[in-house]
Amino acid sequence: MTEMHRLKPTLRFVLTCSIAVCLSFSYGVTRAEVDLTAAAPVTTDQYNLAPPANDAVKAASEAIQAGDLATARTQLATLSKTADTFHPEVLLVQLLFSQGMSREGVAVLEKFAAQEPRRQDVYLLFNEIAVGERRWFDAWNISNTGERLAPATNWSPGFAAKVKDRLIFLKAISCEGRQDWKTGRDAYLQLSKAKDVQSEIFEGLGRTEYKLGNIDQSMVHFQKLRDSQKRSLIPEFALANLYEADGNVIKAEEFYQKAVSNKGATPRELIPAKLAFARFLIWSSRPADAKPFLENEITESSGSETERQFLLAIVARMEQRFKDAQEILSRLHQQDSTSFAIGNHLALVLIESEQESLRGRALQIAEVNSRNNPQTVDAWATLGYIQFRLGDSAAAEKSLGKSLQNGKLSRDAAFYLAKIKQSLGNKDEAKKLYDTAMSLPGPVFYPEVATSN
Repeated sequence: MTEMHRLKPTLRFVLTCSIAVCLSFSYGVTRAEVDLTAAAPVTTDQYNLAPPANDAVKAASEAIQAGDLATARTQLATLSKTADTFHPEVLLVQLLFSQGMSREGVAVLEKFAAQEPRRQDVYLLFNEIAVGERRWFDAWNISNTGERLAPATNWSPGFAAKVKDRLIFLKAISCEGRQDWKTGRDAYLQLSKAKDVQSEIFEGLGRTEYKLGNIDQSMVHFQKLRDSQKRSLIPEFALANLYEADGNVIKAEEFYQKAVSNKGATPRELIPAKLAFARFLIWSSRPADAKPFLENEITESSGSETERQFLLAIVARMEQRFKDAQEILSRLHQQDSTSFAIGNHLALVLIESEQESLRGRALQIAEVNSRNNPQTVDAWATLGYIQFRLGDSAAAEKSLGKSLQNGKLSRDAAFYLAKIKQSLGNKDEAKKLYDTAMSLPGPVFYPEVATSN
């Protein structure tokens, strides 16, 4: 096997295969999730073309920007016999995708596929598209057919092997998407026989072995990943993330504890594990347990220090230390006024102030957040709660109604609705909503929720 899996995808889809974390809009606290795809633009240096070819690609790209596909095709046609190069129409599709013209790119690819239905590079592009769109069965099916096709006549054996490896790699990803862990594991094992195994393969093996219940083997592969890529996760941290993503909080905590206690890790390597464990504990409504992992300033990374400060503010808010939370969040909001999570928490902290000017500022921030994030449940829920706290029950009910239209009821939204129902004298409805708030996942910020049962 060769290193085709090293190459960036031929379209705008980059297979991250890494354990990703996503900001929760309601709390701004990350939860571990496994995401197999991400989008990113492609650049000409990812094609592995010789310098003359790069010139042609650059000229074609400029022609596409000018809306002149005919000139772009003329430029790319000069590469038709260049060794280790995709067909000019396939290159055109790549460039269209790289410039955000995915609809036009698919149209060109479909038309060319009708003319050349057995080209391996055509299958590769369709495969990239299917994976990027999370159409797992389609991606698996395309991979299986594509890897059996004959390579183009202008490809060297080495380049042809790269293309085939890439198709096998995409098959492994699609198998994970389909939860076919064994077939995915076998595909990764096939790629692991290469002399120079890339980190994505170890990572895929770690995930699939975990899913198959082979935890020791999963640890072995994550250790190989760490040995090959020093910035990768501590093996125990990788397992903790996977357990958390699967909702196994007991095993997640066990492996987080192992990760932050790893004697072989440097202080810098422990930073992500400590922050993740703190997030996990906060999400589990255990702010006191989270604080020890947030005590020390992080000088190695400004982004990690910002996250540490933000988590300290969340802890302060959970512990009803609103002035401490306000001080931190105000500073962070000055640094990044566009952050929904920071603004959302700051508004909810300011509304607890006795100063009318600060309470008015809370309303301003909540209004901006709801305008900038109109599809976000908690943007409207926060606005509704602040309007309620300011005595505008009619506006509050309207805002909370919008939050209910935008998605599932969140813990905060349930709590805010309970407060309104309680103020209107609907005690039974308020009790049901308090109970609902307590049953939903995430940190508890209000004593009424914690004691509602």
